Amino acid sequence: MTYDLRSPSDVAFTPAVKAIQSAKGSRPIYARMEERHPWPTRITPDLARFAAISSGDSLARLAPR
Repeated sequence: MTYDLRSPSDVAFTPAVKAIQSAKGSRPIYARMEERHPWPTRITPDLARFAAISSGDSLARLAPR
């Protein structure tokens, strides 16, 4: 399955998620947020440092089992 990714937030808000947002009435709010405050697409020095000291197993512990 492929998606037409027009915005970085499209990774989190897939068409299925957007459909649920629409059904629950929150889609216009998220659409405005995406338009006014787009998600960053560059790795900042702070994020690079965080990723360098973080271990993958800490993220694995957060995943549902």
